[in-house]
Parts: sequence; C-alpha cells; structure tokens
Amino acid sequence: MSSALRLDSAWLAGLAVESVLYGMFVVLFTDTIRVLVGRIRQRKDTTTALLLVTGLILFMCMTAHWAIDLSRAFDAFIYSQDSSQSSPLQAGQTPADLFYSYTATKKYVATSGLYVVIKATGDAFMIYRLYVVWNRSIWIVAFPALIEVTLIVTGSMTAWELSRPHGTVFDINRAWITAFFASSFVVTGFCAS
Repeated sequence: MSSALRLDSAWLAGLAVESVLYGMFVVLFTDTIRVLVGRIRQRKDTTTALLLVTGLILFMCMTAHWAIDLSRAFDAFIYSQDSSQSSPLQAGQTPADLFYSYTATKKYVATSGLYVVIKATGDAFMIYRLYVVWNRSIWIVAFPALIEVTLIVTGSMTAWELSRPHGTVFDINRAWITAFFASSFVVTGFCAS
C-alpha cells in the first residue's frame, strides 16, 4: 500500500477542516454584525460602515466557496462513481481522485475566483487600516496598494490558467500561483509590521 496521500483524501480532509472553520466564522460573523450594526445606529461612522460592507462581502464569498466545495465533494464521491469515466484510471486511483485532478471545471474555476476575491478584499481592508493608523498618509499605502494590484492580476491569471484544459492539477504553470501567494504575503507582512 502506498504511503502517499491521494488527491481525493486531501480534498475530503480539506473540506472537513473548511467546514469546521466556516462554522466558527459564521458564529463570529453574526456577533460582529450585531456589534457593527449597533455602532452604526449610535454614530454615523464611515469606517464602521466600511467594515460592515467588507464583512458582508467576505461572508457571501466564503459561503459560496464552501457551498461549491461541498457540491464538488458530492460530484466526486457520489456522482463520479456512477458515471462512466472519460479517461482510464491508473493503478490505485479512484474516480474521485480522477475528478479532483481535473481543474478545468466551472466549479473549480469559481472557487479559485472566489478565493481571489476573498484575499483581495481582506488585503484591501488591511491596507485601508494601515492608511487610517498612519494618519491617512497616502505614501505609506502606495507600496502595498501596488502589490494589491499585482495580487489581483496574478490571482485572475491563476483562475484563468486553471480554466484551460491542460491535463491535471499537477500540469499547470505554477508561476502565477507563486506570484499570487507571494503578493499576498508581502501585503500581509507590510500591513502587519
């Protein structure tokens, strides 16, 4: 028996972790919304309203991401077992493993696009927070804003790259993915330090 982790096992474990974290996020989100709406009613604060809008965008995107991942799990573990395979299975490969290795599906591209929106929204709010903390200095946010544009471009190119038929998830050009995560790391590091 092979000790390597199969793709379908990794996706299933990832979905379990994502579901637990999403549940925790929903609880924190509802409490946060209650507090933010109370603050907006007490005082007309644009920063609080911006935080509320950011939270709503993140909630909608994360909910859609989780729902699509759950739908893909049904596709992989239930529906792909019943249908005839378009390509033959290799030794030790399950239909779910084959399903998850192919990235040029609408649902996979949608989750990738949603991830880009989630990262861009979160990073943009961190840049705004940096702007406010540094007494609204445009010069302090110029560099992270430029990197944020890079993040959006590289994230969009990653989603586009994944949408093209190219074999499996392991056959794609990793340069866009690497640049996307590096951009996010730089924005987070700059805004948090």
